[in-house]
Amino acid sequence: MSKAPYTVIVLVLLLFVSVGQRAWAASINAQPAAISEEQAQGSEERVQGFPAQTVAAGEVLQMVFALGLVLGVIALVAWFLRRLPGLQRGAHRNLQILEGISLGTRERLVLVQVGEQQLLLGVCPGQIRTLHVLKTPIPVSPHSSRSPFARHLERALKPGEYS
Repeated sequence: MSKAPYTVIVLVLLLFVSVGQRAWAASINAQPAAISEEQAQGSEERVQGFPAQTVAAGEVLQMVFALGLVLGVIALVAWFLRRLPGLQRGAHRNLQILEGISLGTRERLVLVQVGEQQLLLGVCPGQIRTLHVLKTPIPVSPHSSRSPFARHLERALKPGEYS
């Protein structure tokens, strides 16, 4: 796998850090707005136990804009990473792992379909062996390879079904 996606992620994180440091430095240098004695006492009467603070509309808009910008950059990076070759795990149509079972702590049996042919593979650390080539493919339902949690989540997310 190429190192391009990792480089992009590091550059985006460095951009966030530098922007955050500049915003933090700007907020330290900013002068707080003065609150008169009457404003402070009036607000303490309305809400007891909380200090009187005023928030300008510009600060709220700036905060909302920054949040939108961060969410937009996250969505953009996710969209970009989805289109990079080599990162898509389920994009292979001719090669599929149909089922697998653990035989021990480090050994597995895996049923793999390559085109129209199914292979039974033995997988050990540092070694993969073809144990059997099936002459007639075993029918496997498309949902059997998913975990029980994934199947339950899929059922729960279907609209109109609340069982």
